[in-house]
Amino acid sequence: MEKMRLTDLETKEFFIQAFKNKLLVPILGSGFSGGMRARKNNTVPTGYNLKEHMISEIEKVKPELTKSTIAKQSFSWIAERFFKYVFSSQVNIVCDYFFNFYTGIKFIHNNKFRFLNSINWPYVYTLNIDTTIENSNDQWEVFYPNCDFFDKSVFDKKKLYKIHGDINQFLKTKNKDDLIFSESQYLLSLDTNYTFHNLLASDCAGKNLLYIGCSLDDELDIHYSVLSDLNKNKAPLLTRRIYVTSEDIEKDYVKQENLQSFNISHYIQLENVEDYELFYEFITNCYELSLLETDNEINRYEITNIPILNKDREKNLTFLISSFNTNQILQKPYYYITRDTAKQLRLSLEHINVFIGRRFSGKTMLAFNIIDYYKDRKIYYVKSDDSISDKLIISLLNEKNSVIIFDSNSISEEQIYFLSREYSKVKNRTSYVCIFFNSYDEISNIISYRTDIYEQAEPLIRGYLSDDELNNLNEKINEIGILAFDPKLTILDNTLRIASKSDSKYLCEYEISSLNELILLVWLAVHKKIYFEELVNLNLLNSYRDTVNKYSPIIQIETNVVGEKYEHSALKIVCNAPLALLHIISIYAYPLESELGKAIRITRLQKICEAIYQILLRENSQTMKSKIKAFLMFDVLNDIFSRQYAEHNISILSKDEINFSGLYYGAASVIQAIYDDENIKNLQKDEPNYWLQKAKSLYMLNSYKDGAIKKLEEALLWAQKAEADSETKINNGENKFFRTLSNSVIQVAMIYGKLSYKYYYKDTGINSHAVHYYYKGLLDSNNSQAAQSLINRSKGTKDLDGIIKHIRNGDCPLLDSVILEAEYLCNLPKYSKGINIRLNKSRNI
Repeated sequence: MEKMRLTDLETKEFFIQAFKNKLLVPILGSGFSGGMRARKNNTVPTGYNLKEHMISEIEKVKPELTKSTIAKQSFSWIAERFFKYVFSSQVNIVCDYFFNFYTGIKFIHNNKFRFLNSINWPYVYTLNIDTTIENSNDQWEVFYPNCDFFDKSVFDKKKLYKIHGDINQFLKTKNKDDLIFSESQYLLSLDTNYTFHNLLASDCAGKNLLYIGCSLDDELDIHYSVLSDLNKNKAPLLTRRIYVTSEDIEKDYVKQENLQSFNISHYIQLENVEDYELFYEFITNCYELSLLETDNEINRYEITNIPILNKDREKNLTFLISSFNTNQILQKPYYYITRDTAKQLRLSLEHINVFIGRRFSGKTMLAFNIIDYYKDRKIYYVKSDDSISDKLIISLLNEKNSVIIFDSNSISEEQIYFLSREYSKVKNRTSYVCIFFNSYDEISNIISYRTDIYEQAEPLIRGYLSDDELNNLNEKINEIGILAFDPKLTILDNTLRIASKSDSKYLCEYEISSLNELILLVWLAVHKKIYFEELVNLNLLNSYRDTVNKYSPIIQIETNVVGEKYEHSALKIVCNAPLALLHIISIYAYPLESELGKAIRITRLQKICEAIYQILLRENSQTMKSKIKAFLMFDVLNDIFSRQYAEHNISILSKDEINFSGLYYGAASVIQAIYDDENIKNLQKDEPNYWLQKAKSLYMLNSYKDGAIKKLEEALLWAQKAEADSETKINNGENKFFRTLSNSVIQVAMIYGKLSYKYYYKDTGINSHAVHYYYKGLLDSNNSQAAQSLINRSKGTKDLDGIIKHIRNGDCPLLDSVILEAEYLCNLPKYSKGINIRLNKSRNI
């Protein structure tokens, strides 16, 4: 342990920088509130005082457990017996004691008060159960270790994490497990609120901890967080764990050993108890000095100029193939062009402008086009490998005469709802707000619920370049000696082709060798970044560094900056080269098609299912739920495990004469294995969305001409189960399932439409069900986005067109009950062409 002296300049500078970077977290013990005045002229006990009281009460009801025999036992051991023998027989007496000694506290000491309330702590941990801190100011929001919670608080309040529980909650419930004193109470709290303990573990590993008033003699919670079999004690940064004391510990070697078991790296030795007031003043002064050096937090998103690479072939080739950007400086390649879409683009000031496109379709290039066009405005750009706090979203929305761009993956699903709510509050809008989504994102469906807020600025951004775009691009690419783009290929396929014909170092065949590697790489393929607290949640803390080192610079560790959403994370891992990462995953999922390769593939499919299962197991907080559900979305799985990135495709694309019929797309075998996995099924069987995605996978994999009717009928069963289960949950007050219900109805319609086609429109029952569900889905105002997609450009559009054509021709028999619904479909603008179609029963029997 190293001593920090308050008189040293280095100590002062350390605290100033820690405040600037929001990397300082206080953990306040019983010494912080001990001695303050409580009810009936009592004083708040210290940990030692409480232990003495419990021993005394135990001896009264269990005389054989005398003070002399149990005094040397740990606090948690004493607490276990106290609740076992005393509380069980004298509930009201125990509650009276806690009420009189731990509530109604009058805060004393001005400097301590300023330390607590003048400093804008994002959050504070306390080992105390009393009400001292939250009663000192109404800006504290309390979180409990034994109650699950939505891990997003009211953003303008400071969070108080009460590690040992809360006295008010205990007195209300008289439930002994609302206090965390003993080992059994602690273990129970692990089951009831895993989120709380993961946040504590993240901070213990990644932040500078400041222990004040803590003995650290018997702290199970903190000990678990810094020393567990999950290696949660591995600090990712040069952080400090600072112990503040007025005791003389320099010659107390037993105490030093104990502190080192908590990974205490530094200590501050005060001369006496009275010096605590001076210490609080010192820390508060450091905070105030840090404010003088702190810029406006939204400035980090401001863009003034994006430089263009020179004609260096290697740099531009690396940019094209890998998009490596390890220096975190935004750049445009020399071959940068203006998309046709941007030339006629007209952004709305009254709506949030939405852009949806496939991966590698040029969305970021379009975002840069927008930045280039609006030179007369301030530009704020949130990159895909960043996140942003709710507080800063509000700050951005209140900016005037600006352009605010959120790139794909920068906004979470829950923040879409938050963005809608806050944007609706903005009056006299003078700033353009743009948001980019991947087309496979479930998040893009959310905008259909708020057409008053969101406006899709352009149709789906597809992966092909127009003739003009291609000519402009090739002219620049040819200048620097890179292979020209083939007009018949997508942007992605062109990139793979160029990579395969260039130096092989750009697509090195890394070999995934462990389950933890696979989990981390699959997560990054979906979300592009992972924060430290998510690493804790996924149990990857003992392996993530080795994985990053192995796959660097494709992935790398970055320090979090002030203003990012994940405030308990000191770092994140980002993916610098999404294409290279997808190629690595594809190599793993699709080994060579030899006899040995087929055997290996079966084993690897099992590993992929295990990786998905391990991710799904960690769905223990609201934020994690919204991220984890992506790993069961058909479109997401079809993207990250697509054979499009596999060696087979790349070898075909590298040939001078491309055999397009030999190219593979999609991820049928992997997706089917995931949905058929028993562990995943047992874990997700109560979730309607699981059955919906399983139905969608069967439909998508059998929607072609030779698709199996039996598989489509199975898909129908699962889609109808998703529909019925969603209705049940909604009827029981779970309104979040409205979207799943809407999507289920559309999916049922698409399956019936395909079956009508398969049975040549001769089956009256199937035709009628198809008409009914098409009608039901298209009239659902909650899902207009999916309805429009169904009519215009989805996998099911051809089947909808087909059934309407056959109804109009009179060769699609229908039940009488759906004649009016069929008329509605035939009179949709796309099909009626101004002619009002009326059907009669005789034509359709």
